Amino acid sequence: MFAAPDDWKPEHVSLAETADLVVIAPATADVIAKIAHGFADDLLTATVLACAAPLYIAPAMNSGMWESPVTQDNFAILAKRGARFVGMDVGELACGSSGTGRMAEPQRIFAEVGDGE
Repeated sequence: MFAAPDDWKPEHVSLAETADLVVIAPATADVIAKIAHGFADDLLTATVLACAAPLYIAPAMNSGMWESPVTQDNFAILAKRGARFVGMDVGELACGSSGTGRMAEPQRIFAEVGDGE
């Protein structure tokens, strides 16, 4: 039980190599920016950077953040690299306002990911 494994790999590399696909839900503007620019400063972003599997992103953020030219550029970068996006809904946001930026419902995310494979 306490024996060292014969083939040890860092956790993010092991996760990346065994993933059939990656779904990030909710994907904040921060996470999207990190992934778009190759930051790997936590388990999620390091795993995504090391992973060749299809990437699905279900964004969730404030409307102002979504409309920012910087966020739009980050989306374009990821789309160019083949990331697939599961819409954003219009509705009540975590900040208390309403608008575009609400994460798609989990059933929709599941359905779109299933259709993509």
